[in-house]
Amino acid sequence: MSQFEARRAEKEKIILDLLKEDRFSNANLIGLSLGLKRTAAFETLKRMEKKGLLLQAKVEDQSLWGLTPQGAFLADGRHFDPKRVSAITIRHDLAVQKAKVEAMAIGWSDFLAERTLRQMAVKERTTWLQVPDAFAMSPRGRKVALEVERTVKTPKRYTVIFDSYCQMLADKTIQEVIYICTEDIKDRLERLFLKIETMTVDGKRHAFSESFRARFHFVTCEKWGDYAKDL
Repeated sequence: MSQFEARRAEKEKIILDLLKEDRFSNANLIGLSLGLKRTAAFETLKRMEKKGLLLQAKVEDQSLWGLTPQGAFLADGRHFDPKRVSAITIRHDLAVQKAKVEAMAIGWSDFLAERTLRQMAVKERTTWLQVPDAFAMSPRGRKVALEVERTVKTPKRYTVIFDSYCQMLADKTIQEVIYICTEDIKDRLERLFLKIETMTVDGKRHAFSESFRARFHFVTCEKWGDYAKDL
């Protein structure tokens, strides 16, 4: 195999693995993951489409790429069915992928997507009490749970999530929790968490300590790239 062919095969393998993990993506994000311009990424995607490995689908206003049954077989994953994803899911998942790409560009590693984490949680129920949108290792070696919030849940639901994360922090499953939010909800969500005065750890209620409070971070999507450099 020539060097050119080897590089082409390597790019195709990366795309198969990426879509196995993320289920679908767009040409821009795939290009950023590969370090390619959108045009070069699109050419690779179209070539893989001709080989029967990928399919392109227009869902709402998004042009998405995912694995065909043949591509899923090679990637040891599941094929993409565009009829089974909603517009809300698409916007959320692409926002998570964008946060991942931005973080990896500055040295973050060991990313695990929500789908993989849910599979782990089935086997490790006492470890993954809360499944984040992603898990990763920061450049400073911190184990981070990432949540991308585009809509607000109820205060009651956040209290349950908060207690789960406090236990995971105590168990050292994670070391930081970061909420990456849209501009309109970031401050309100942060205030909601700051109002919480107690936490449940090992089945007991405790005062919410400042050391735990400092592990919860809130940042807008626009400022995430810069914020991620300091963790």
